[in-house]
Amino acid sequence: AVFQALRVPQPIATLDLRIDYLRPATPDRDVLAQAHCFKVTKHVAFVRGFAFHDNVDDPIAHAAGTFMLS
Repeated sequence: AVFQALRVPQPIATLDLRIDYLRPATPDRDVLAQAHCFKVTKHVAFVRGFAFHDNVDDPIAHAAGTFMLS
């Protein structure tokens, strides 16, 4: 998500990554993910995302991350 949000490709490093598991995934089913980089500053990018089976409104997990830009 961060790379897609950058105007020019550059190295990034993970500063913080938190994953909250909300419920178990169902065995033998695909797990889909959706992530969005919602803020990019001069030095840091902020991302949040969800893992789900069929509906993003019924998530399996939620993630939030911050990434340092070079």
